[in-house]
Amino acid sequence: MENYQKVQKQKEDTAENEIRVAAGGQVSKYLGYAFRILNRSSFKFITIRATGNAIVKALILIELVKRRIGDLH
Repeated sequence: MENYQKVQKQKEDTAENEIRVAAGGQVSKYLGYAFRILNRSSFKFITIRATGNAIVKALILIELVKRRIGDLH
């Protein structure tokens, strides 16, 4: 074990219009963040990313945003 050393992973920076959904997160907080991005900033789109168990929450978030803001696809 003397020949090994622990290396810290570098966190990837996310874009300002990107939402990474975690399995433990609350959909209502993600929804508020999505509305802040679309309303207060100059971005016309958001990117929602999720893996594993968080995919279900990401789909719920997408459907809620589509329902509350019209003309989205």
